[in-house]
Amino acid sequence: NQPVRISITLPTNAYFLSGIRDFTLSFIRNTTDFTEQWAYRFQYVVDELCNNAIEYVSKVGDEIKLTYVYFPNDSIVIEVEDSGIGIDKSELKRVFTKFYQVNTNNDRFSEGTGWGLYICKEIIKKHNGKIRAESKYNKGSKFIVKIPYIK
Repeated sequence: NQPVRISITLPTNAYFLSGIRDFTLSFIRNTTDFTEQWAYRFQYVVDELCNNAIEYVSKVGDEIKLTYVYFPNDSIVIEVEDSGIGIDKSELKRVFTKFYQVNTNNDRFSEGTGWGLYICKEIIKKHNGKIRAESKYNKGSKFIVKIPYIK
């Protein structure tokens, strides 16, 4: 079976996120063999990754690119890539830490009240999946989620 690949590019505007939530749910439900429960979990993960890109690292005029790749009977890979300020290399390992948060001035990172990426990591780990972050400072970040399909 051939992989199913869909890419979507959208402006960094929260207005478009409800459509992405709907698309993610529909894609998982109608294209993959993942359960309904996992469709909602994927929806949460994509929503959180997009929200973080919009809120913390992007500016007006930037874009978010989402790529969904479903490998039938194997796995799904979802990438969320932004063209924002990126994440400093020294901070990249810490973004999945409980309470990690970006400072509101968007130029450095610190401990805070953040739960989102930590919860994403825990959801993904629960299904033996992996999430990782790549970033080039002042060029953008990419989060890659891979979840194996388990019958």
